[in-house]
Amino acid sequence: MNNSEVLMVGDTAVDLLFAKNAQIDACWAAYGYGVRDECVSLEPTFVINNIEELFSIII
Repeated sequence: MNNSEVLMVGDTAVDLLFAKNAQIDACWAAYGYGVRDECVSLEPTFVINNIEELFSIII
């Protein structure tokens, strides 16, 4: 498996930083606990506003 086959889905800046450090794509779950400005500034690959949106990203 290579990094292009992995997607980190998380709702906080710590989750997004983990993905960045691991050099994998990140999907920020904006409906979770993360602080919007902080998470957006980390430039996640994807942003979802509900879990149903994840399906279209991974398929």
